[in-house]
Amino acid sequence: MIRISKNSFKNELHGNYSSCVPQEFIPKLIKMYQNGQFPFDKLIKTYPFEEINQAVEDSEKGRTIKSVLRIGEYNA
Repeated sequence: MIRISKNSFKNELHGNYSSCVPQEFIPKLIKMYQNGQFPFDKLIKTYPFEEINQAVEDSEKGRTIKSVLRIGEYNA
């Protein structure tokens, strides 16, 4: 299961950036990622379309936050 510190993440996002101005908010998210505070690359998992049931199960059980299905040929 993926865990992110709720309080530190909430404080970072809502403290000085409650307006969510993209020019300020996106660099803040990038900085958090670089500091290991926001692992957005671990929130997304890709699956070939044939594994749709696994993608749904992983989402339901909290193994991933966002399942992305690949349709057709795809070389990762």
